[in-house]
Amino acid sequence: MFGVSMVMMPVTTAGLNQLPERLVPHGTAMSNTMRQVSGSIGTALLVTIMTGTALDPEQYGAEGLVRGVNISFIVVGVLSGIGIFLAFFLRKKTSQKNRKEIKKE
Repeated sequence: MFGVSMVMMPVTTAGLNQLPERLVPHGTAMSNTMRQVSGSIGTALLVTIMTGTALDPEQYGAEGLVRGVNISFIVVGVLSGIGIFLAFFLRKKTSQKNRKEIKKE
């Protein structure tokens, strides 16, 4: 969770910096809404993966349930790895002043 807290603020800031000033309030509202919806969908998906891959607890006991948890952690690890790879492709926004200078050249 510490890693999530260290990532969310810069990602949110980088995303909102891409918007013109007049759209920042709408971008913030959409960011908050999508974060809540995505969290809910992600939780439901991981619980579905966990319960779907768990082995029969009557036959295997707690080890069968732990298998489901381990597989859902593997899925999260793969998705996190993809996210780290895609993070290298984020661009920084150039300021209005720099854009005008670039266009003049």
